[in-house]
Amino acid sequence: TYVGERAGKFITEKTYKPISMGHPFIIFGPTGILKELKEDGYETFPELFDESYDNYTSPAKQLEIILNNLKEPKIITEKILEKCQRNKEHFFKQSAKEKIKKILKDFL
Repeated sequence: TYVGERAGKFITEKTYKPISMGHPFIIFGPTGILKELKEDGYETFPELFDESYDNYTSPAKQLEIILNNLKEPKIITEKILEKCQRNKEHFFKQSAKEKIKKILKDFL
């Protein structure tokens, strides 16, 4: 929904959907979004993707790196599946009330 440095750190349902389904993810979003997710206790996938896109403030540069990430097929290992499962469990461990409070707090 939002990309680049001026987007803030608002994490949308488009991020939480693959997490809740137990899938690896790559995000075209606000600068620092992966860092924010890590701080929230989620694991990202540097073994699958070049995550340097998270550091760029230019949406064009972010998109270039993300598209380069998608050029080659990825091998999903048992370790990656375990990481996906931990992310899914972490997502569902939090109560809906806590999630909504955090989203509102971060947005405001």
